[in-house]
Amino acid sequence: EHGGEVVGPLLPSKNRPTAVVHRRKNPLPRAWVVPNLRVAEDLEAVAKKVVGEGFAPRREVWATAADAARLRDAMPASTGEGTPAPIRPEGAPWPERTVVFHPPEGAQDASPREANSQVELRVPPGEAGYLVMSDAWMPGWSATVNGEAVPMVRGNVSMRAIPIPARGCRVAF
Repeated sequence: EHGGEVVGPLLPSKNRPTAVVHRRKNPLPRAWVVPNLRVAEDLEAVAKKVVGEGFAPRREVWATAADAARLRDAMPASTGEGTPAPIRPEGAPWPERTVVFHPPEGAQDASPREANSQVELRVPPGEAGYLVMSDAWMPGWSATVNGEAVPMVRGNVSMRAIPIPARGCRVAF
């Protein structure tokens, strides 16, 4: 799941390891909900975890200790239902929550509500967890869940991560 078939040329670099282009059979969606928040001391340690052999992006999001504390501290207030279940063992059931990019009010099609600086999504009910959005994390971005501000942190090195409630909700970045 993590790599995929090598389809492109090797891209050599003087200062970094050679990069490789992969085609994934089951690519990740643009946004998804995971049950597990994993913690590493700093960003370098997070990077090592997400390129490691055991990384399971559909089940976990990695964050620095400082960022993980911000997410965990916000969970009860942002969900109204308390913190998510403890880390689930590999293979334990996790009902997938399909994130829908919300169409504009009155739209005739299902185009996502998205502008240069705003994205709005809808998350159906399910277990509380963490929404991971593969769009690049940058300082200054903010997020709301059902109109209330929630902390957004850098997840998996370069993605956006926020706490998400068990009840269905609208998320705006």
